[in-house]
Amino acid sequence: MPNFVSGLPKHKLLILYTLSVIDRDATIDHVYRVLFELELLSYFDFRNAIVDLEEDGFVTAVPRPFGQSYRITADGRQSLALFGQALPQSERQRIGDCVAALADTIVKETQLLSSMEELPGGGFEVSLRAAEGARTLFSLTLPVPTRELALLVRKNWAENSFDIYDTIWKILEKPERT
Repeated sequence: MPNFVSGLPKHKLLILYTLSVIDRDATIDHVYRVLFELELLSYFDFRNAIVDLEEDGFVTAVPRPFGQSYRITADGRQSLALFGQALPQSERQRIGDCVAALADTIVKETQLLSSMEELPGGGFEVSLRAAEGARTLFSLTLPVPTRELALLVRKNWAENSFDIYDTIWKILEKPERT
């Protein structure tokens, strides 16, 4: 019968396991969202454990266009391989299921970025980006007259970015007409 861990060691293993299942750039909020939704960690326990993991080199924070990204390091993977079985299988399964359910959201929030800035003469400038890691794949900046329209454009970006990108490419790839 396996010996299960508790307290801070368990909190650290939960975070390492969640990062290993996400297996892509994720914000601290993505990791916390999984553990909070499953009622596995309180906010304060999570913050204490993530700080310790970063200080000890088990996770690393990388600046990204969408904010700070967290990834499990080689040392973190090694620790998880050695001690991961100390987490109950049921909790590991629940984390896997929750990450799978949030996968599209995580991708959208880390790859489809938007921001807005108020212009001095009135109106707003909305910047839309599709990124992969630190690389920008596509960007578009639009002036809009109102805050409401700027917010609507940003909201619609995540759902329509592929169609916008595809349409632009189809137009640009057409051969010249003489």
